[in-house]
Amino acid sequence: MSVHLDDLMPSDNFTANLGHLSKMTIAEIFMTTLHEHLPTGSQEESAALEDPAKSNLYPEGNLLSMDSMIKQSIQKAVIQLEDKTDNSRHATERIMIIHNLLFQDSRTTFSSHFMRVLKRRICLLLQEREKISLEPREWVFHRAVSSKFILEDTSFRHALWMHLEDIVANLFAQILAVVDANNNLDHLSPLSLFSEMWLQMFKEESFLRIKYTSKKQDAKISVLSTTEDPNTSVFCQFPFSWVLKAYLEELWERVYNMKGHPKVPMKEPAKLFQELIKNVLIPDGSNPEMMQCYTNDFLRMNFPGQDLSVYEVLSKALLVNAKQLCSSVGQEEVSFSPIWLHMEYFYLREEYQLFVQLVKIDESVIRELQNMYEKDPPEMVS
Repeated sequence: MSVHLDDLMPSDNFTANLGHLSKMTIAEIFMTTLHEHLPTGSQEESAALEDPAKSNLYPEGNLLSMDSMIKQSIQKAVIQLEDKTDNSRHATERIMIIHNLLFQDSRTTFSSHFMRVLKRRICLLLQEREKISLEPREWVFHRAVSSKFILEDTSFRHALWMHLEDIVANLFAQILAVVDANNNLDHLSPLSLFSEMWLQMFKEESFLRIKYTSKKQDAKISVLSTTEDPNTSVFCQFPFSWVLKAYLEELWERVYNMKGHPKVPMKEPAKLFQELIKNVLIPDGSNPEMMQCYTNDFLRMNFPGQDLSVYEVLSKALLVNAKQLCSSVGQEEVSFSPIWLHMEYFYLREEYQLFVQLVKIDESVIRELQNMYEKDPPEMVS
C-alpha cells in the first residue's frame, strides 16, 4: 500500500486520520464535525446530541473544515442551478449574495448564524442521501480502488476531499434551489427588516422542508418557482411567503375540520387557528409593511398573471376586509395576523374570483375603484 506525501502532512482543512474516516459514513463525518463547532448549550448542540453520530464511537478532534469546503463549493453549486429564461440574470446576483454572506460578512452575527444553519441543513440531506445509498460505510474503499485520482495526477487525500466537495456542492445546490425560489435570497442583500425572519424560517426544519433528490451527475436543478408558466418568474416580497401560505392553509384545513366545517367565520375556530401558529414566525399584524408584503404575495399566488393595478386594488380590499373580520369576530381576543387574511379569502373566495373575472371583461372597473380608493378605502361586503 503506497503512502502519499500529503497523507503524512495533511492540510489544515482536512486533518482527519484516513483510518478513522474509513470506519465512518460521510453523514457521520459531517455531523461529528458540525457538533464539534456548535456553541455550548445552543439548541443546535442539543439537536446534534440526539443524533447517533454523536456517540463516543467516533474520534475526537477536527476531521475537516466544513466551512472551507462549503466556501470552495459555491461555484460548483450555483452552476448546477437552472433559472427560468426571464430570470437568468439572477444567477449572478445569487453568487454575489452567497459570496458576501460567506466571505465578506463572515464575521457578522447574521452570517455566522447563516453558516451554522446551512451546515445543519447539509448534514440532514447527507443523512437522507445515505438512506438510499448502497454501502455508505464503504465510500473510502470505493475511492481507493478507483483509478480516477491517479489519472487526474492527484493524491488520495486530495481525491477524497474533492469527492466530498462534489457531494456538498450538490446538496448546497439543492438547498439554494428551494431557498432562492422567487428570488427569495434578495431579502439578505442588503440585510433588512425581513432578513432575521428569513434566517429563522430557514432554520425551522418543521416549517421549511428540504428533501434530498438523487440526480444524474450533469443534470440541472431547476430553481423552485410558484408560477407554472415556464417563461415567467415572480419575486416574493415576503420571505418564504409560498411556504408560509401553504403552511397556514394546511393548519386552517385542520381547524376547519376539527370545528365541524363552520359556514361563517367564528371566534372559536379563529382562536384555535391562532394557538396552532403561536410558535411559527409569521408577519406581525401590527407591522403594516410586513402585512402588506405578505398580502401582495398571497394574491399573486392565488391570482397569477394579473395587471399590477388589479393586485393593488385587491390588496387594499383584502387587508381592509381582514381587519374588519378580525374586529367583528375576534372581538379583541384574537389579534390581527395573517390568519384573518386566510379566513377572509376562504369564506369569500368566489367573490374575489368573480371580481378578477369582472375586471377582465371591463377594465374600467379598476379605474373607478382606484378613484374611489383615493377618497375612501374600498370595502367588500361579507
